[in-house]
Amino acid sequence: MGFSRSNQEIQGIRAQKPVGDLTANDYVPLFFSKKTPMLCAIETAENSFSVPMVYISVKPEIIGEKGVYFSDGNIASNATKKYCKLEELGKLDWDNIWGWNPGKIGFDEAKRIKSAEVLVPHMISPKWFTKMVVPDEESRAKLLGLPYHLPVEVNSEFYFTDRGKNAQ
Repeated sequence: MGFSRSNQEIQGIRAQKPVGDLTANDYVPLFFSKKTPMLCAIETAENSFSVPMVYISVKPEIIGEKGVYFSDGNIASNATKKYCKLEELGKLDWDNIWGWNPGKIGFDEAKRIKSAEVLVPHMISPKWFTKMVVPDEESRAKLLGLPYHLPVEVNSEFYFTDRGKNAQ
């Protein structure tokens, strides 16, 4: 139902970005929010959204695990700061991470902030998963046939396309 999608230019930048003793590409990246700029680029480039992205929600406590970093924006940007202490979560611009307000800070800065990441230095065990989110009932039905034991939520508000809205 899903597969890895990435921008090779961005991956090249991430491969050179130090995060702790590793590079950004050595981590499993997670986003804090829905409707990320990366998803917009994927949906726009593919234009058909024939294979929808599946969000996998992860317990927020993963941020407190050893070796986990988080950022105040897209880790590939030179303007982005990295953090590893829970008390530093307050430094993130939550209004722009969860919302979208480019009028105050400019489109490029809003896009960078919306892409704030959690960087996990190892494979994420399914014990951290809480649910999957898909855009429509068709996608949900396909996931329910797999051997996962996670709730599957249909929520088209996580996506930029009208696929979920048209299918309901």
